[in-house]
Amino acid sequence: MDWNKTGDSALKFVATFDQGLPENILNEGHIDALGRFWGGTKGRQLGDRVAADEGALYSLEAPHFIPRIQLKPVSISNGLVWSLNNSVLFYIDSLTRTIDAFNFNLKKGQISHRRPILEIGDYWEEKVIADGMTIDKDGFLWIAMMFHGCIVRIDPDRREIVERYKLPVTLVTSMTWAGRHLDDLIVTTSRRNMDPEQLAKEPLAGSIFVLHKMGTAGAQSHKFNFPDADDY
Repeated sequence: MDWNKTGDSALKFVATFDQGLPENILNEGHIDALGRFWGGTKGRQLGDRVAADEGALYSLEAPHFIPRIQLKPVSISNGLVWSLNNSVLFYIDSLTRTIDAFNFNLKKGQISHRRPILEIGDYWEEKVIADGMTIDKDGFLWIAMMFHGCIVRIDPDRREIVERYKLPVTLVTSMTWAGRHLDDLIVTTSRRNMDPEQLAKEPLAGSIFVLHKMGTAGAQSHKFNFPDADDY
């Protein structure tokens, strides 16, 4: 989008995902260390229920930006981060109720050897799912637990939760690091599909929370490799 233009002329087409499935949406995306865009979709949604196995995980790479399917089928593509040495991709398909790891080949932009590093069912009942995810400078994963109102910090080597923070809302959606030293944890939440009675109990639903003094900080993110981005 060119902020100095108005209407459709401000938009530049890049790519289309999940052609033939118009109710699917691009649900999560991040940039790898070589500037590729990785993004995943989710299928049709009615209320809190999402159709299973209708999405996929894609990557886009300059100069042609042709969507490359990295994983299929996917139900709800969510959290997606790389280990600090770029050898592992951590990934969440929420309906699987697992946090998965893949071997990651940075040069080729390929993933392989999928395995779970945490089973959500070991900690919570069926409705709770993992949503957005980020990583800190110490290599620990931070994950938003949707329908439970908390965020957790995971040691991916020990494959266990090491910290847990409760929030005054149920629908916790995602996180990122901010601040001069990337030491503020920004947590997003939702109020979607909540009835008036639920909203009365959770007046802060949908708010953005900032958590300070977490004892760690975020890792530097990467920029999308997009040559000629200004050429319309």
